[in-house]
Amino acid sequence: MCPVEPDMLQALLAELRRLPRGTAESPLRKTERTHFGRWVVMERLCDEDGDPSSDELTVPYLLFTANIDGDEASYLRILVERSQDDMHEIWSHCIGYRYAGDDAGLVDYLLANRIPTHLFFAPYPTATVQKVASAVNLRKEFIDFAVRSDGIAAVALRQNFFDWYRRQPGEVTC
Repeated sequence: MCPVEPDMLQALLAELRRLPRGTAESPLRKTERTHFGRWVVMERLCDEDGDPSSDELTVPYLLFTANIDGDEASYLRILVERSQDDMHEIWSHCIGYRYAGDDAGLVDYLLANRIPTHLFFAPYPTATVQKVASAVNLRKEFIDFAVRSDGIAAVALRQNFFDWYRRQPGEVTC
């Protein structure tokens, strides 16, 4: 969570809007370790009832949050390494950023500005991004198989299922 130079807010928002989303070109997808991630710019705080808070921010803040495989430091190194221009451009709008071209310095800056998480819930804590993608693909393949098999006699369905099953890569169990 990094403070943003107030006169740089609009440029930061434009930069965040420019980032590709949900494609192979997304900086978060390039890491191959991001389950979910996003940048949020906070310009003001609200109380629980939605009313403006009495705790006013003196500057906007850029919050980056991500559910990742592995530890924060190695994740941030990969994020910065694989999307150098984007990452340096994003955080160049923040107070205290002095790391143009210095990837290690940017990672240190981000780690220094992190907020420790004391409670985190993950429904599948050992599932990597790769395993989740594989499971989603297997589900799609099974649905496609089921649609193609509609109306097939039981004996043929059984044989088709085992033929399909044998072609599936990875750790499929039944």
